[in-house]
This record gives sequence, structure tokens and C-alpha cells, in this order.
Amino acid sequence: MFSRIYSTVLAVLHLEVIANAVFQSQYLGLGKWWVLTYTSVPIVGMVASSWLRGSLGFWPYVHGATVLIATWRWPLMVVDPAILPENFQAWVWWLVGTATISMGVANPRWLGWVYLVVASASWYILDTSIYGGSGAWDTAMQNSVYVVLLGGAVSSLVRLSRDGARRADEANSIAIAKAVQQAQTDAIERERQRIDALVHDHVLNTLLVAARASSEADQRSAAQA
Repeated sequence: MFSRIYSTVLAVLHLEVIANAVFQSQYLGLGKWWVLTYTSVPIVGMVASSWLRGSLGFWPYVHGATVLIATWRWPLMVVDPAILPENFQAWVWWLVGTATISMGVANPRWLGWVYLVVASASWYILDTSIYGGSGAWDTAMQNSVYVVLLGGAVSSLVRLSRDGARRADEANSIAIAKAVQQAQTDAIERERQRIDALVHDHVLNTLLVAARASSEADQRSAAQA
């Protein structure tokens, strides 16, 4: 359920990424559509995997890697930093936050925290550089802190929810196993009592009647019993 909800939300948010990439294409050169393509592939992969297989698979790692590569590769795509408009913000910004969440909910847990720091620092460097619009350092710092808070908080909440659900599933499995075991024990006990009652009430009683039969009529009755 978490996988399907998350992948669907990512797909909707990615429409904004595509729109910004198209709008900013006039400032970018070689490889701009290739970068957009390989950052879109893991989104499609997560949607397909979650709805067909019920899990995100390895696609969160691909999502994190492609966004980081796109951030590092961004300066190579800018045709002329001088023509970037005021308050320009590279479209890769709309991917950084979701990438930190994807890596945050993946395993191992330490990898998510390392990625969170690396992605935030990479964005800060890009945003304050001439290739990222020469943003003010304080604004870039706020954005980086926002990435840390968003990625860390959402990832932690998802992990807590998943861990809670997993513990509940384990507890239910144990309870079901105990219930099945108790049902088996009760069934065996009921069957033993039924057989005991059958032996005592019918078999032993018939043997007693046969042992005491003295006349021909009694013997025929005992044989019938």
C-alpha cells in the first residue's frame, strides 16, 4: 500500500518536473533531454513495480542515483550562465526532495542518511553557483535545510509506519499460529473423549452382555450388538 501510494504521488509530482524541464530547455544544451529521460525512468519503474509486484524493488536506488548524477551534471548542460534569468532554479530541484525520501525508505538505513547529506550539499553548491542561478547563500541554505527536514521527517514517518505494520503482522501471525495449535490440541482431545466414550459405552458394554449371555436368545442379542 505504501509503495503504491508513494509511486503514484511521485508520478504526479514528476509532471511538474517535466513542465519545468521543458520551460528551462532554452537555457540548456547537450544532453538536456537525456537527463530528463533517465531521471524519469525510475519513476515509471516504481509505479510499474509497486502496482504489478507490490513493492518498489530496486528503483528507489536508481531514483536517488539519477537525481544525484543530474545535479552534478547540470553545469555541463547550461549553455551560457550569463543568460539565466533572475531567481532561476534548476528543474532538478523538484527531484532532490523526493530522491532523499526514496533513499530514506530504502535499506540499509545508514545509506539514506548519507544520501540526505550528500544531496543537500550538492544542491547547495549548485544553487549558489553561476550554473544554478547564483542564488543567495542564505536562500540556498534554507532550501538545503528544507531537503534535510523533508527527507528525514517523511522517511522516518514511513519507516515508523512500516515497522509498526510489520510488528502488527508478526504479532498476528504468532496469535494465529497459537490459535491453530490450540485448535489442533482441542480437536485431538475431543476425538480422544469421543473414542473413550465409544469404547466405554458400547464396546465394553457389548462384551459384558456377551460374557453374561446364558440363553440362546441372549447370545443372539449379544452377537447382534
